[in-house]
Amino acid sequence: MYAYEILFNGNKLKLSGVERKWQILSVTGLNPTLSTLNEAAIVGQPGVKFVGSKINKRAITLTIRVNHPCEDNRAELLRFLASNNEITLHITTDRKDLYIDGKVEMNDYNIYTQSQTMMVSIICPYPYFRNTEERITDSVVSTGGFTFPFSVNVDDTIRFDDLSILDKLIVYNYGQVETGLKIQLQFFETVIDPVVYNVDNEDEYIGFKGEYRLGDVIEINTNINVKERAVLIRNGQRTKILNKLMSGITWLKIKNILVLKLSTSGYMTIYNHDELAGI
Repeated sequence: MYAYEILFNGNKLKLSGVERKWQILSVTGLNPTLSTLNEAAIVGQPGVKFVGSKINKRAITLTIRVNHPCEDNRAELLRFLASNNEITLHITTDRKDLYIDGKVEMNDYNIYTQSQTMMVSIICPYPYFRNTEERITDSVVSTGGFTFPFSVNVDDTIRFDDLSILDKLIVYNYGQVETGLKIQLQFFETVIDPVVYNVDNEDEYIGFKGEYRLGDVIEINTNINVKERAVLIRNGQRTKILNKLMSGITWLKIKNILVLKLSTSGYMTIYNHDELAGI
């Protein structure tokens, strides 16, 4: 069973489960999108060779039957699905909870028919569906230090757990496509030139020049179409630090498993979403 919901300007509109107002007749564009293959001829040989490829944008079309009173229900739909609205389409199934961002390209209907049908075209520049659940992987591990039964003097302290820092952080991707990450670094002391690198390929790394203090936080985002790639948070102030990036860096991605290590003292927290090419 599929359920659809539209998010626009902080508000939600249910498209499923409100049959007295409208019903979704069909949804197209949920399968993997087409790719563009760039080819080149091979001199003196049959066939061609591939020299590049890219995944295209996604086009989703909703076909909705609008029930009586048509004018009122149509107006409610148009508050969310008017042309040029930037929306989020939330899709839930028995096994998945996904969303995708897009812009309404067209909303077409005929008000002079007894049974009104609305066709809504949504263009999604980033073609993959993202899992709503964000996976958080932290290099700080808590080990329980408190057990029952226990005995303690009134003036003694009780240790509830012990904290340790993992030397390496293993991040998993259970989706269908390679995705970016949000990496957060926090420091216990003053460090110089911190670097996060891929343990399996140390040529892949992200590093920052300069000195960073106790309490500083660096946020790195390797996802596509983000406003802030690298930010330093110091005393509550956010400062972009792209100019501090070392030369030769790689915007780290994860396909299946990624093992990361921090070159200095401190700890890492990794945030990532699974993404699907189609539903």
